[in-house]
Amino acid sequence: MSKQSIRPSRMVNRRRLLAVGAIGSATVVALAGCGETQVITKEVVVKEEVIKEVEVIKEVVVEKIVTQVEAPAQLAAVEIKMWSFNYTPHNESWGMMIYDFQNENPGVTIDLQPQDEPIVKYTAGFASGQAGDIVSIHGQAAQQFILAGVIDPLDSALPGWEKRFFSAVMTPYVHQGRPYGVPLTNNTPGIGMIVNLDHFDEAGVEVVEQFESWEQTWEIAQRMTVKDGDTITRSGLNVREVHALQYVLGNMLEQGQPYYDAQSGEFFINTPAGHAGIQLFVDAIHKHKVDSMDLEDAFNALAKGGAAMGEIWIDYIPFAKAQFPEGRFGFTVRAPIAGDKTIVVGEGSWGASVNAQTQGDAKDAAMAFVNYLSQPETMMTWVKAQNALPSTPDLLDHPYYKSAEGKWLRGALRVLPDSVYEGDVGFISKLNFDIAWPAMQAAMAKQISVEEAAERIDKEGAVQLQEYRELAGTA
Repeated sequence: MSKQSIRPSRMVNRRRLLAVGAIGSATVVALAGCGETQVITKEVVVKEEVIKEVEVIKEVVVEKIVTQVEAPAQLAAVEIKMWSFNYTPHNESWGMMIYDFQNENPGVTIDLQPQDEPIVKYTAGFASGQAGDIVSIHGQAAQQFILAGVIDPLDSALPGWEKRFFSAVMTPYVHQGRPYGVPLTNNTPGIGMIVNLDHFDEAGVEVVEQFESWEQTWEIAQRMTVKDGDTITRSGLNVREVHALQYVLGNMLEQGQPYYDAQSGEFFINTPAGHAGIQLFVDAIHKHKVDSMDLEDAFNALAKGGAAMGEIWIDYIPFAKAQFPEGRFGFTVRAPIAGDKTIVVGEGSWGASVNAQTQGDAKDAAMAFVNYLSQPETMMTWVKAQNALPSTPDLLDHPYYKSAEGKWLRGALRVLPDSVYEGDVGFISKLNFDIAWPAMQAAMAKQISVEEAAERIDKEGAVQLQEYRELAGTA
């Protein structure tokens, strides 16, 4: 792989990688830029279908969605640079896809430059004109860069995008009906629990694809909890992780309660449905006694064998594989708190966008690479390396998910079609990490009540959303 500078990543958690606060956001929305207007056409084929049983003829409109764009006969010889998140599984995945793309386009060289604390680096890079021609941006940060005008619309590179991707991962990259990024996976917190397979094997407990109920969840979690007297030494289910709010929001939708009003900016966590969602976390510690505030959080406990299960993001599996390969992990989908359908509220996914300042042959190459990334088999390169869920329904039945490595994702595949994006809730990282998580921790420690935690999230959530909208010019 020529001209690629790939550095090893540090062992850091998702919060640090995705964190973007008000200062960084204020900087990026103040930047200026412009995009080019792109026009696409859609081919519609009309065919006759004969229904013999009732002897009628009806017209069926079939949309033929062409995913590949007509590129120049040969891209011009050019070197472009790509900025990405410095994370070993990502570095390896990008390396493979870049290598294949360069083989198909021998005149193009893509210099991969992974960045620590990417959102901070991207903001500074766009401001100074030094950012990559292609930039891997997480969905939860995408709107800030879109509103700043520093990334280009990708209509020409993503024909048929409206029907090709799950809305939960595509929506963060869309502004005024135009796409500004290609989502590569559908991984998000809020789906379920990472499972330590060794612990389950030792206990002779079967790992189910999805829990049928919370009664079943607590029963298995209690069987997997290890104690020394009354002291828990290993959590049966560690519920303490900074993305806890996403589980609560899904729980609320399962109870038929929206968690905020997009027009008014009002949050509704301080409702019976919100209280019930937070109460699950409190009950894990004080009622069912499968977790303890004295133990490390899910991220660290799973890494050190201190938890049989942990509520954490599904791509902890490839992270663990890279950082501590001796561990064996699987995944099971959480049960709904009400009804028979688990609703996942997603924070978006990692994807790729094109720098609005990139022009000429470099822009042609960058757009061609984005289109290449959007092809199903290219996406499978990323999916397999990340042990990930797909961003497009076209890949739900891919043989990978029947393999030994991909089988742990089968339960999660079933809930993807009903998943939703968290929405225009402001600074998602700030809401999750700096507002909801401290409030929920205080409730779990019995320092405040569940109702007080919910009230705090509502009040502080509304304030940060108003700040975000004022900075973005959408207040």
